[in-house]
Amino acid sequence: MQGKINFPALFFYKKEKAMMEYIVNYAAATGSFVITLVIVLSVLIFFHELGHFLFARLFGVGVEKFSLGFGPRIFGKTIGRTDYRLSLFPLGGYVKLVGEEPGEYVSPEDEAVSMANKAIYKKMLIVAAGPIFNVVLAWILFIIISLITGIPSQQPRIIGVGENTPAEQAGLKSGDLVVAVNKEVVHTWQEMASLISKSNGQEVHLAIKRQDELISYTIQPQVLKEKNVFGEMVDRYMVGISSVNISITPKTLEVLKDAGISEKGIQSLALLMDKNFITSKALNESLEKAIGKETLESHKDLIWDNLHIDQLEYDIKDLNIFQACIEGTKHTGRMINLTVMGLWKLVTGSLSADTIGGPIAIAQMADQSAKAGWMNLVFFIAIISINLALVNLLPIPVLDGGHLLFFSIEAIAKKPVNLKTRELAHQIGIVFLISVMIAVTYNDIIRSFFS
Repeated sequence: MQGKINFPALFFYKKEKAMMEYIVNYAAATGSFVITLVIVLSVLIFFHELGHFLFARLFGVGVEKFSLGFGPRIFGKTIGRTDYRLSLFPLGGYVKLVGEEPGEYVSPEDEAVSMANKAIYKKMLIVAAGPIFNVVLAWILFIIISLITGIPSQQPRIIGVGENTPAEQAGLKSGDLVVAVNKEVVHTWQEMASLISKSNGQEVHLAIKRQDELISYTIQPQVLKEKNVFGEMVDRYMVGISSVNISITPKTLEVLKDAGISEKGIQSLALLMDKNFITSKALNESLEKAIGKETLESHKDLIWDNLHIDQLEYDIKDLNIFQACIEGTKHTGRMINLTVMGLWKLVTGSLSADTIGGPIAIAQMADQSAKAGWMNLVFFIAIISINLALVNLLPIPVLDGGHLLFFSIEAIAKKPVNLKTRELAHQIGIVFLISVMIAVTYNDIIRSFFS
């Protein structure tokens, strides 16, 4: 007997089948990021565990295992009492020290090399060495990047002046060279922009060189709402000048007409030809109003390839090793500051937990960085290394910060924290970390497959 077709069931079957095919194709297309992820994590974990290992050896603590990865041992070599091994699961690693676990049995001959018998400050330094080495790794990588790339900078010469901005109203023109802001001499665009931004809305005095003439302007900056790196809306003070000037040309219209843009859309775009844009945001907003969001998204690359763009050239200043060390230190400090701010915003709830990425997000970003060039991958490793260091210092049992918390209590109370209390705290810490991992992996899946 011929059965009836169940259309709802068929619809959901096709939908699920399509989703499964998408996931399989996605996994196949991005399989390379697994290899990149293993490389990135191996570098980070090796340095982290190397810190624990070296400080343990420095203070005479016995090291039983130095493992890259978790799980069964694949291969390795035992030197002295230490088993240097590569384990099956590469997403992790550990150093096993003699007497590091509370209540752990230590044979009489190992008492001298037991971590439990070392002074509190030594134990704290051994634990802190892991995160410290991750910061050191980031610092070294930033120095290498600074040595190779130098410092890119732009001279403070105005290329674009925004319409209806304080700069246009004051009379600034394309080609003007800013030589001073509030009587402070500037040599780069970055210095000039920083001083204007720090005005907090107060009038700024600009000294402008126009050909051979020196002209002074007093300008009232305007405040714009912009998103910062954490996605928060913040005030930014600007006068309306730019190192870039973007405009639509007849060629732009011709190419878009050939691409199938409607006559009405072309006419709307033609009205923008007399305008000069100093930010991509302003241009995109105008384009969206002219031809619609959907049309803009489908033709954005074509549009940008056929715009007329004047922009200031970058000058590269080569650095010696001393200067590179200074720049590397500055980069490291900035990244530490940003990471601490981000963690604090997460804790206080001002930054949504939806912004957190897990292993999938890290893998994807690592793969994108690798495809963009090895220098981008090195920069990405440096950033993740700082994140790993600071997250590890959080006072959560199981993490290095949790151990430091217990040692701090021990130093104050003059006795170790009760064993049952530590075990309970560790269990809570494990549950918390597993919950966080589930949450961030869920975020990754939603972003990767459903966004």
